[in-house]
Amino acid sequence: MTFSIKECGYPVEFANYQRNSHVLAAARTQWETAWSKSFSEVDPELLVSPRAVLAGDSIVAAKTASELFVYTASGKFKFMEALRNPTPVVLGAGAMAWFNEAQGLVYEDYNQRKLRPAEPVPGFDEWAYALLIKPAKDDLLAVIQNAGIRGQREKKFYIYDFTRGRLTKKWFHEFPGIVNHALLTADEKTLIVIVGEEATLYDVDSGKGIASFKTGLVKPFTASIDLKGDLVVTGVAEDAPSAKKFCRAYSPAGEALWSIELVNPLLVQPPVCGEEGYFYYFDNRCLICSVDGIVKWSTPPLFGDSACMTATGGNRLLVLDGALLTLFDPAGEKIFKSVVSKEEETFTVPPAVAADGAIYVMSDKNLYRLE
Repeated sequence: MTFSIKECGYPVEFANYQRNSHVLAAARTQWETAWSKSFSEVDPELLVSPRAVLAGDSIVAAKTASELFVYTASGKFKFMEALRNPTPVVLGAGAMAWFNEAQGLVYEDYNQRKLRPAEPVPGFDEWAYALLIKPAKDDLLAVIQNAGIRGQREKKFYIYDFTRGRLTKKWFHEFPGIVNHALLTADEKTLIVIVGEEATLYDVDSGKGIASFKTGLVKPFTASIDLKGDLVVTGVAEDAPSAKKFCRAYSPAGEALWSIELVNPLLVQPPVCGEEGYFYYFDNRCLICSVDGIVKWSTPPLFGDSACMTATGGNRLLVLDGALLTLFDPAGEKIFKSVVSKEEETFTVPPAVAADGAIYVMSDKNLYRLE
């Protein structure tokens, strides 16, 4: 249970291994700032580049390009760790995992105690980065991209289940080229890997390919798995500057379910999915909600280029646009809104919602808890 994310509110970037930005907890219908913590209090010399705010049971972590700030839910600073850029970070029930600057995989509990020595994993070196890691006590499920060295070594990607203690591979695949996205189904039994327009499903236990199908989107910009288990992909059908952008959904068997043509979408996060088939996206500065590809509601063109969101229980939607945080109900009506900060701060990462409904918001200067 050390690395289980089942009971954690927002344990990985974009909320879960499906990357659909959905949390089970219902967001509070109103809030005020419980506390704020400045990163300069930890190190006045740091220039912070936000990547994600993550919420566990009693821990909140602010992930930047090269640091991880760890606090208690009450706002007490615990410690800071140096991260490799980029690296996934996983907040499990009893410990967290990430890659350090020396390309070592770190397993560490919330008292900063290393659970095992940091060590390399297959295919991971100074030219590599991880698209997905699912840590377990003695194993690691991973999808790793190695950028290679121009003129010396080709680009490759690796998909495997690695047994750390014995330094053996339970199963292992190596392919040439570039992998675009890696997603894990909610039951954690199926891995979906997207390479160009090809989506391939793997059985996590055996590593065997289950199925493969083409999405028709040769450049898949973003991807997630919705709450029904369907694959949602945003991309273009042809590699041309003028190519039209689409968001499309597919069943695990590859059946095309719906398609939405986009005009000028924001692509700052993977497709955001709610309950009962709700799908949220920004297009032409409008916030739009659709169900099965049909628009349910839309706002006027109000939103900036860094707007982001988190879908919460009961199809309530939290939207962060600059410092303005707004909660929408299932019909698109505003329930509550507030300005998180009136200082000069930059907000670019989605809000996290803890299991108790508290909201965490991160800027380039501060971390906030709202309740």
